This record gives sequence, structure tokens and C-alpha cells, in this order.
Amino acid sequence: MEERKLLLEELAILKLLKERGAMRYSQIQKKFEMNPEQLEKLLRNLSTGLWIIVTTIPETWNHKKRTILAEYSISKRGLKVLS
Repeated sequence: MEERKLLLEELAILKLLKERGAMRYSQIQKKFEMNPEQLEKLLRNLSTGLWIIVTTIPETWNHKKRTILAEYSISKRGLKVLS
């Protein structure tokens, strides 16, 4: 039963990315209001299975630290699943 719940959450993420296009982690987290560890696991599983594509976008240098943004978008394989 736990695996079925995971599958439904993965499909919900794929549908969201199909509707809205590329999104950052924080945008996805706000939409689903789930535990960050759960969301991280779901996104990792989806990217490992090539259902989504993770693109990193380096930001400009800050005096104290450098931040890197990651955007998640649906892949062609992910689109086929939803079709």
C-alpha cells in the first residue's frame, strides 16, 4: 500500500510539471505542502528513472556564498506516462 501512495504522489508531480513547466524545489514544495525529506525522495526517484530532468542554474557570486538553483522539468519519458 505504501508503494501505491508513492506512485500517486509521483504522478501528481509529473502532472504539475506538465501543466506549469520547469519549477524550482521551493515552488513544488509549496504546492504539495509535504515533508522536505519526502519530496526529496520523490524527486530523486523521478530523476533516477529519467521521468524528470534536473537542470542546475548557477547564480551570480555573492560575497558570502555562491548559490545554485535547480529546476525540475518533465522529460519525454514522463510525458509518455501521462499520455
